[in-house]
Amino acid sequence: VFDPTAYRRSGHRADAVRVHGLGCSSSYFVHLPRALFDRGLHAIAPDLRGFGRSSDARSMGSAEHAALLVSWADELEIRNAIWIGHSHGCNVAEHVKRLRPDLVREVVHVGPLWTVRKHPVFRLAAGLALDPFREPFSLYGYVIPAYCGAGLGRWGVTCGRSCGAFRT
Repeated sequence: VFDPTAYRRSGHRADAVRVHGLGCSSSYFVHLPRALFDRGLHAIAPDLRGFGRSSDARSMGSAEHAALLVSWADELEIRNAIWIGHSHGCNVAEHVKRLRPDLVREVVHVGPLWTVRKHPVFRLAAGLALDPFREPFSLYGYVIPAYCGAGLGRWGVTCGRSCGAFRT
């Protein structure tokens, strides 16, 4: 069953919002929710539209994903949370912060897509080529099905619309 914006949570509050990277879903964050919960933070992790258990949607960039997450956060009454973005999720979290600062206490970036280089797509492609060798083998069971579920077309269009959106 697909929800418009499916999500997973640890605890009843939403102190931290975890936004997954390109091609993945909230299932990618295997150990982080427990670590946050053990430190007193209740976490919630949405599946961006078209990814994971969320409903299908046309391919979108990070700004469009952020606009949907703002509505989702309003629905769940999320305010003043720590937003933890991974890869593409960093861009999404930054857009959420720009759209609605009241939702965001701070943003934590884990492997952001932006760069000061002229050709961010080349940097991204090189990083993605190396990723399978840097990831723990235990994560393959989450990453491979998520990438297959999202599809190469959605992955490529989302990447093209989001890469370099927040150059530093």
